[in-house]
Amino acid sequence: MIVRCVAELPSSSQARALGARYRPGKQAFGIIRGQQYVVFAVRALDGQLWIDIMDDDLVPGYLFGAPLCLFELVDCRVSGTWELHLRSGNDYEMAPPSLFREYYHDDLFEGVQEVVDDFLEVRRRLYTEAGIESGP
Repeated sequence: MIVRCVAELPSSSQARALGARYRPGKQAFGIIRGQQYVVFAVRALDGQLWIDIMDDDLVPGYLFGAPLCLFELVDCRVSGTWELHLRSGNDYEMAPPSLFREYYHDDLFEGVQEVVDDFLEVRRRLYTEAGIESGP
């Protein structure tokens, strides 16, 4: 799945719809209008869709969430590796299986080699499926 950023922050009506998961004036997403991103995960949280994308400036990459309302879909095909999990209540998440591992995002950010190696493989697969020859 590939998305293109159309806004860096939610509009006031989008902010209201995002509810407590978005704190206007205290939260930014570090995304760039017009830039395309490969989606690593999709979450339905409190009835709103959020995506995990990668910060290309960090190596091997850092995954972070942003509301889908800030993007337009460029390629809506989901990865064949993704699984759908019920998180809690009515919240759902679709992602590659290893991303569901406890502390995965923390371990990736901290450079735990096993997780970094896994992430590089996940990234390679997602970029290949998206038709992108190589990741950043």
